[in-house]
Amino acid sequence: MIWVLIGLLVAVGLTLILMGLAARNKYVHAERWPSIQGQVIESRIDDTILEDPRLIFTYSYYTHDREFRSSRISFSANPTSRKGLDEIVSTYPQGGPVTVHFDPSNPEEAVLINTLGNRWIPFVAVGIVLIGVAAGLSFRA
Repeated sequence: MIWVLIGLLVAVGLTLILMGLAARNKYVHAERWPSIQGQVIESRIDDTILEDPRLIFTYSYYTHDREFRSSRISFSANPTSRKGLDEIVSTYPQGGPVTVHFDPSNPEEAVLINTLGNRWIPFVAVGIVLIGVAAGLSFRA
């Protein structure tokens, strides 16, 4: 039974490490994406369900001889609190200009904020801890 637990800890640990490193690689690559000016098409909060306000957000940009539209602000999840949604709507008002970072090899993939910072580190750290716990358990088994 202990070996099943050890195997599970190693598998989850390796998965987290790989996810973290893959995310880091993507963000390092995205920081080099070119940027162009776009325009916010829609920026509002749908609060018809008061307990669950939703961001309605779309911007357009023109590259590679065609128009693209996206709603992706960053690689992280959009905030869900009313305060966070209000901040997005005030930062990116409808009709306003935006700087769009896009993948030149796949121009449909675009974000307004193309940095992640160190958010990938917890995935790798937790993965290493889980593998360490598995190693400790294997020495006791």
